[in-house]
Amino acid sequence: MYRSASGDVRTRLLDAARFAENARLVTRHEAACRDMSPRQVAERALPAGRTA
Repeated sequence: MYRSASGDVRTRLLDAARFAENARLVTRHEAACRDMSPRQVAERALPAGRTA
Protein backbone atom coordinates (compact mmCIF):
# COMPACT_ATOMS: atom_id res chain seq x y z
CA MET A 1 0.00 0.00 0.00
CA TYR A 2 1.26 3.44 -0.92
CA ARG A 3 2.09 5.72 1.99
CA SER A 4 2.78 9.41 1.84
CA ALA A 5 4.25 11.77 4.40
CA SER A 6 0.78 12.99 5.38
CA GLY A 7 -1.00 9.63 5.73
CA ASP A 8 -1.91 6.54 3.84
CA VAL A 9 -4.26 6.38 0.85
CA ARG A 10 -7.28 5.26 2.87
CA THR A 11 -6.96 8.22 5.23
CA ARG A 12 -6.68 10.67 2.34
CA LEU A 13 -9.64 9.06 0.57
CA LEU A 14 -11.80 9.33 3.67
CA ASP A 15 -10.74 12.96 4.14
CA ALA A 16 -11.74 13.74 0.54
CA ALA A 17 -15.10 12.00 1.00
CA ARG A 18 -15.80 13.97 4.18
CA PHE A 19 -14.87 17.22 2.47
CA ALA A 20 -17.21 16.44 -0.44
CA GLU A 21 -20.06 15.51 1.87
CA ASN A 22 -19.61 18.68 3.91
CA ALA A 23 -19.64 20.79 0.74
CA ARG A 24 -22.92 19.15 -0.28
CA LEU A 25 -24.44 19.79 3.13
CA VAL A 26 -23.39 23.45 2.99
CA THR A 27 -25.29 23.87 -0.30
CA ARG A 28 -28.41 22.45 1.33
CA HIS A 29 -28.31 24.29 4.67
CA GLU A 30 -26.56 27.63 4.13
CA ALA A 31 -28.73 30.26 2.43
CA ALA A 32 -25.70 32.07 0.99
CA CYS A 33 -24.55 28.90 -0.80
CA ARG A 34 -27.84 27.46 -2.06
CA ASP A 35 -27.16 28.49 -5.66
CA MET A 36 -23.66 27.02 -5.63
CA SER A 37 -22.59 23.51 -6.56
CA PRO A 38 -20.76 21.40 -3.97
CA ARG A 39 -17.65 21.79 -6.13
CA GLN A 40 -17.91 25.59 -5.98
CA VAL A 41 -18.27 25.44 -2.19
CA ALA A 42 -15.23 23.16 -1.95
CA GLU A 43 -13.15 25.41 -4.21
CA ARG A 44 -14.10 28.41 -2.12
CA ALA A 45 -13.17 26.63 1.10
CA LEU A 46 -9.93 25.14 -0.22
CA PRO A 47 -8.37 27.34 -2.92
CA ALA A 48 -6.26 25.72 -5.65
CA GLY A 49 -2.65 25.24 -4.70
CA ARG A 50 -3.36 24.94 -1.01
CA THR A 51 -2.29 21.64 0.50
CA ALA A 52 -3.34 20.57 3.99
